[in-house]
Amino acid sequence: MTVTASPADTRARELHHLLAASAEAHARLSWDEARLREHQQRRLRELLAVAVERSPYHADRLGGIDPATFTLDRLPTLPTMTKAEMMADLDRVFTDPALSRSLVEDHLTGSTDELTYLLDRHVVMVSGGSSGERGVFVHDRAGFAQFAHALTRETIATLRAFGITADAPVRGAMVGAGRAVHGTAALRSLVSAPGGLVRLDPMPATLPFEEVVARLQAAQPAIVVGYPTILARLADARRRGELAINPLAVTCTSEPLTSAMRAEIERGLGVPVVNTFGSTEGLVGTSAPGQEPIRFAEDGCIIELVDEHDAPVPPGATAAKVLVTNLANHAQPLIRYELTDRFRAVDGDWPDAHLRAVVDGRSDEALRWGRIMVHPTALRSVLVAHAEVFEYQVRQRPDGVAVAVVAAAGFDPVVLRDGLAAALRAAGAPATVGVEVVDTIARDPFTGKAPRFVPIR
Repeated sequence: MTVTASPADTRARELHHLLAASAEAHARLSWDEARLREHQQRRLRELLAVAVERSPYHADRLGGIDPATFTLDRLPTLPTMTKAEMMADLDRVFTDPALSRSLVEDHLTGSTDELTYLLDRHVVMVSGGSSGERGVFVHDRAGFAQFAHALTRETIATLRAFGITADAPVRGAMVGAGRAVHGTAALRSLVSAPGGLVRLDPMPATLPFEEVVARLQAAQPAIVVGYPTILARLADARRRGELAINPLAVTCTSEPLTSAMRAEIERGLGVPVVNTFGSTEGLVGTSAPGQEPIRFAEDGCIIELVDEHDAPVPPGATAAKVLVTNLANHAQPLIRYELTDRFRAVDGDWPDAHLRAVVDGRSDEALRWGRIMVHPTALRSVLVAHAEVFEYQVRQRPDGVAVAVVAAAGFDPVVLRDGLAAALRAAGAPATVGVEVVDTIARDPFTGKAPRFVPIR
């Protein structure tokens, strides 16, 4: 008789494997270019071999290549793939014959705030809270382990250096996704399993703000992880004496972190912020405390920064999109998969070969009126100049935009309205602007995220 492990036992087992391999994973952060490329070359060939042999979708796309002799410099010759294309043919993308879209959707429907493994070997995550275009991603154990390592290995090394053990774990709080089908909630559930170094209390971003404050006050976490828009409000609450916590570390995740927002969080919570980028597709990066550039984990993904025509862009130029090849996940191969995030590579004398980049938003948030296009940067630069604005949502209208803001007491929307109208006029776009101060902005119930710019579809 086959005995299936309980979800809690599976999480504890996977956390044990994660911690046992964390020192080796941390060492990969120091790789030079030769060592990194050798690793990427080997893992790319393994990925292509699995994709061609086991995925009908990829066999059609990649037919004719020889994975055993394929080289990194030939990667740009392979076709790209988009979320829409992948989702339209998802059953044929999977390499595990036991997987199907219907099975995966049933698993998502039954998801809770704790991580559960599909078929005891796959982690299922969903995206779409920001862009509105839903994507489903199934990671095998190796793929999810790489995702988890990339986001936790520096923290684990720091905790161990301070003598933290599983016998007396650090208490933390994660203000983010409420259900474990989003990467932040899945990772929180994993690292908080018995045997870990930290216990992250879940505090869904969809809760009323006052309840988040109350839970943090009761928990007194040493580590706080959360969405920047909410952390900025928490920082303001602490400065006004409505929240009394003294975290040792603060990490932002899942939303763009502007310079103004970083300053607000650091001023209000009293510690330098670590910024992270974690996509459900598997691309992950973290910044040093208080620094803007994010170091991306190129031991897990090959990253191509390209323009609208998939041509490489140089350091300092903002890419129109990012092409990601996930080297670790063989269950649902992503090979030159298109992310609409706009990265700007930062050149410098770095001690390792991993990419440093700043994330400048998403290209699919652009607002278009006929031939006139306004990139979100034009409006975001006005919005972030108002430190009283914690959170916003811009909805396109035929004659301009409607803007909802969550703001500090006493905020005057007139100056913001006039600034946004001027930015639209400068771009030649319709410039009727409405600004409404609201208590909250609706968030996706799965991911806890809210779209910042909503074009007319």
